[in-house]
Amino acid sequence: SEEQGGKHVPFGELGSGYYSDNTKGCYDVIDNATPMMLEACSAVLDARKQRGAAQNEEPFVIADYGAADAGTSLPMMHKLVEHIRKSEPNT
Repeated sequence: SEEQGGKHVPFGELGSGYYSDNTKGCYDVIDNATPMMLEACSAVLDARKQRGAAQNEEPFVIADYGAADAGTSLPMMHKLVEHIRKSEPNT
């Protein structure tokens, strides 16, 4: 339909990182929230340890429901995954 035209069309050259290059403020907000996210992750890991989640092979699931090219949130996600893998390498 005409109403749907133009939706979900990449802005800028596909794969160029245009979104990330023009949203430094969003990156800064996420970067500043990273210590809080790592602290929350540690609390979840502690709770999982108490109930034996890793021994029971329970998956640890996190998700980034962001948009565009992930340039603003990917550094934080890498830190979270690294933190989880240090505590639960087989999860």
